Amino acid sequence: MFARALIVLLLTLNVGVAAWWALRPASPTPRPAREVLSVPPLQRVGEVLPPGAAAGHAAATPANA
Repeated sequence: MFARALIVLLLTLNVGVAAWWALRPASPTPRPAREVLSVPPLQRVGEVLPPGAAAGHAAATPANA
């Protein structure tokens, strides 16, 4: 009797979760992150930036920093 009640409870919970997932509102589309021009992009150790990317951020960074 206990096993039958447990199975019915678990099936009821599964149907409830399935209905919750099916009827939930659509998630909003994420907004793109704003780029901060004064901060250089992250770079791995030993990674070399392309020549165009390095020149664009060289003007934004102070020379004596």
